[in-house]
Amino acid sequence: MAWVRFSHPWDYRQPGFTIAYPAGDFNVTRDAAEKAINAGVAVRLRKLNKNDEAVEWPSEAEPAPSAAG
Repeated sequence: MAWVRFSHPWDYRQPGFTIAYPAGDFNVTRDAAEKAINAGVAVRLRKLNKNDEAVEWPSEAEPAPSAAG
C-alpha cells in the first residue's frame, strides 16, 4: 500500500472493476499509486505512522520504498 495525493478525480480501472478516487489523500495499492503518478494526477506521500500527517515525498533523490520492503 502507498499514500498518494490526487490533484483531481481519477479512475483506477482494472478488468471487472473501477475505483473512482476524488481529489485528496488516500492509501492505495502500489499498482494504483504507480499508475496515478505516471498519469500525472498524483504525488507520492510519506506517512511514518498512523498518527502522522501525510506529507509529500521529499524528492526523486530519495526514492520511495519498493514493494519488496
